[in-house]
Amino acid sequence: MNASSTEKFDNSRANEYAKQSRIALAGYDDCHDLAACMLAASLGQSRPAKILVVGAGGTAQEIIAMAALEPDWHFTAVDPSEPMLDAAVQQLQAKGFEVLPSAANFIFARHPQHDAAGLAAKLREQGVIVRHFKQERIAQFLRISIGTPEQNQALIDGLGDL
Repeated sequence: MNASSTEKFDNSRANEYAKQSRIALAGYDDCHDLAACMLAASLGQSRPAKILVVGAGGTAQEIIAMAALEPDWHFTAVDPSEPMLDAAVQQLQAKGFEVLPSAANFIFARHPQHDAAGLAAKLREQGVIVRHFKQERIAQFLRISIGTPEQNQALIDGLGDL
């Protein structure tokens, strides 16, 4: 965030977030409930999971909704930093991934010898969730959100010996 963005989102505005988001976004709570149901269906209901929530500030409603639905899930809410991003990029590059430049809380990476859909499925089986897209231009890339050092290591461990 730049200085003007920081000034606009001061403590008083942050405290209004829960109220204003529900006014501005019809179905705010229902959207989080639906997302929780979809994630539970994708991972398998009543299966323990570790969930990384990037940018969970404000109401943390997504965590609340998921925890109510799946009490065995464990959550980590983070706001990733640049050094965390750099560490993840280095580890993925060491595994042979091409990583596109990023100034966000995620990286876009592909491996020249492994299918992205297959890698995403392999990681999901181990409770590590990355995003795979089917659009032709990016079908071989994974969108990987950056988390804590332990979560980033879980990704690297989940990739095994590529």
